[in-house]
Amino acid sequence: MKKLPPYAKALASRQRFRNLPELVIVCIGQDAWIRANKWQQHPNGFVAIVCTPDTPPDAYSWPVAGCFCLVDWDIGPSESQILKLVECLLKSGAESVTVNPIFANLRKPSHWYDVEKPPGKRWTQQREKIQTYRQKAVQNAA
Repeated sequence: MKKLPPYAKALASRQRFRNLPELVIVCIGQDAWIRANKWQQHPNGFVAIVCTPDTPPDAYSWPVAGCFCLVDWDIGPSESQILKLVECLLKSGAESVTVNPIFANLRKPSHWYDVEKPPGKRWTQQREKIQTYRQKAVQNAA
């Protein structure tokens, strides 16, 4: 049986009693433990858990069925690691997963239009952006 991620025991208990939080925040990357502790200071509507860098996301049992999740992504994990985490959360029943790259400068454009490139390939991503993934997209992809 897979283990729960750090700080997820309270969430698993809430799942058993069908007392879902308004939002589950999954902290990953630099200072994930500190950020999770700060999120825990918020009202009862939020639950923060940690995805540790030394354990792959699919090694955990994610008690997020029926929950809306926010991935609080800081410096460290690659985009492929984040996408694996999103996949695990959605397979565990999360309603949606929003990835927030907190290290990105959101004042700069996320994409650049380059007229020198051929049509269909002119938009180039310049930085990470906030992205939401939904359960229906996973079901339709199968």
